[in-house]
Amino acid sequence: MATSPLGPGRPEVLRSMNDRTALSLLIANGPMTRSQLRRATNLSGPTTSQLVFRLRAAGLVDEAGHVPASSGPNAIAYRARTETGRGVALQMLPKSALACVVDASQGEFPAVEVPLAQDRSAGKDVATAIAAACAAADQERASIVAVSIGVPSAVTPGRNHLNFVGPLPGWSRRDVKAGLEEQLKLTVLMDNDANLAAYAEHRARLTEGDFALLWEGEGLRVASVVDGQVQPGAMGGAGEIGYLAWPGGSVPGGKPLTLQDEAGSTAVTRLVRSYIPAIRTYGAALKALAQGDLRGAPLEELAARTAEVLVPALAVLDPPRVILSGPTGTAGGTELARLVQTHLQRSTRWGVPILASAVKDNPVLHGAALALSVHLAERLLHAVDTLAERPGFGATE
Repeated sequence: MATSPLGPGRPEVLRSMNDRTALSLLIANGPMTRSQLRRATNLSGPTTSQLVFRLRAAGLVDEAGHVPASSGPNAIAYRARTETGRGVALQMLPKSALACVVDASQGEFPAVEVPLAQDRSAGKDVATAIAAACAAADQERASIVAVSIGVPSAVTPGRNHLNFVGPLPGWSRRDVKAGLEEQLKLTVLMDNDANLAAYAEHRARLTEGDFALLWEGEGLRVASVVDGQVQPGAMGGAGEIGYLAWPGGSVPGGKPLTLQDEAGSTAVTRLVRSYIPAIRTYGAALKALAQGDLRGAPLEELAARTAEVLVPALAVLDPPRVILSGPTGTAGGTELARLVQTHLQRSTRWGVPILASAVKDNPVLHGAALALSVHLAERLLHAVDTLAERPGFGATE
C-alpha cells in the first residue's frame, strides 16, 4: 500500500495549524501576551508556550515589552516581525505617482506624491516611487519585498498585459508584471485603479453586500463587486464604459462621441468653466465642486451626465447599489449622489440607491495597500509551513 502524505491528524500538521493561527492573531491584533494568545486560540498553556518558542526561533515573532499584570510579575508581550518583509503600494497618475510603504499588519507609512521624469518607463516609474516612499518612511530599500500598483488600464488576469491603457507613457503593453519583477527583483501585484478603489470600498462596507462602483476621473469605469470579489472579466476589461458611444453626438469628422467625452475629466473641466470662467484645469474644477461653488444648475447638469453614463451599467449589472468614486464622484459627494439618484428615478426605470464613497482619500492607493498587506501577511504565514521541515520543529523551551 502506498504511503499517504501528511494528513490533518499528524502532529506536524497540527503544530503548523496552531502556529499559523497564533501568528495570524499577532499580525491582525498587534502585540499579545501568552495568556491572551491562549484564550484567543483555546489552546493549553504548555501548547501556547511551545508555539511561541517555535515562532521566536524561526525569527517570525519577538518580544514587544511587558504588560502590567493584576497580580504577580508583568507578562511579556509578543509581536509579529512584520518588518522582515514590507512593500510599497502605489497609484500611477498622469504625471506622478502616489506611494507609501506598507506592512503585513495593514500599517501604512506616510504617502508621498512623486513627480515622474519625462523619459518614462514602467521600471523607472516604479523604482522612483519605491525610493521616494522608502525615504518618506525612513525605511531601507532592502526591506521591500513586493510592490502593489494601481494603473489606469485593464490588466489581463494571470498574464498582466495592459489593455484600454490610460496615461502611462513609456510603459510596455505586454508582460509588464514579468518585466518589472525581473528588473526590480520584487514580487509585483498590479490591478486597474477602479478595481482597487472598489476593493477598498468593499473593505469599508463589509456588511453591506454587493455593489457597483462608478469611477469618474481621467477615465470612466464601473467595477462590480459580487460576493466580496471584484469581477475583472476574462481580459480584465469588464466595466470600461468610457469607450461606449454617447447617444446622438459626434465630433467634427463624424467620429462618435463617447461617454468619456461627455463625463470624463476634460468634460467636467469644460462644464465647470462654463459657469466659472477662471477655471482652467481639472484640479481646479474638482476644488470648485468639493467646496460647493457649483450647487444648483452646474451640479444638476453633472448629475444628469453621470446618470446617463450609469444607464448601460445598470442595464447589464442590475446592482443593488452604486457607489460614486474617483476624483469627480468624491468631489461631488453626497449631494451629487442624491441628484444622480433623483435623475435616474425621474427619467429611467432604475431606482437603485446611489451612494457617495466611504473612502474619501486616495482610494486607489488604499486599495493597493490593502491588497499588499494581505500578500505580505500570507508571505509571513507561509514561512510557518516550512517549519515542519526543520530539525527540532517540535522542540519546546
